[in-house]
Amino acid sequence: MVTTKVIAEKLYGTIRDNPKVTLKAIQQTAEERFEGLKRAVTKELPRSEHRNCARHVYANWSGKALNKEYEQVYWEIVKAGSEPEWQARVDALIAKNEPVGKELMLLDKNPRAWTRAFFGEHAKCDMVENNICENFNSILLDARRKSIITMLEEIREQTMKQLKPKEFSVLNGSRTMVL
Repeated sequence: MVTTKVIAEKLYGTIRDNPKVTLKAIQQTAEERFEGLKRAVTKELPRSEHRNCARHVYANWSGKALNKEYEQVYWEIVKAGSEPEWQARVDALIAKNEPVGKELMLLDKNPRAWTRAFFGEHAKCDMVENNICENFNSILLDARRKSIITMLEEIREQTMKQLKPKEFSVLNGSRTMVL
């Protein structure tokens, strides 16, 4: 199991073995390892359901300074509960502005990965946003200014504080949750 202690020891070993290593070099190494993980997931788990955060898809799509009216149309598409409802909303967007609508539906954006109408029933969560990751990233912003061990400890503490209430509600049966 990977813990903050294991990560801290690995970072400490890297810095100890190469005291002139830069933060940029450590980041590049982490990104290279992440690429390997992405390839492994794609190759080894092709039948598993992959989802994208709808908010990030919107941010990338709306980078072209679209009007606010497109944001409402986009979220209606994302939250459509069935495929016919989704298709009707997509058709309405394309009728409104064909180039903008077709750009959103390009295969590289993979609408099946960020639209509720296409989510499978195996995972019992239909969230279209990635709030847990966003929350974690906000912790990183504050912790980044600290030394490595202190940073990792703060990340661990904040994560535990966020997960503890959820664990309590799951154990007491007050709601169903997939952790």
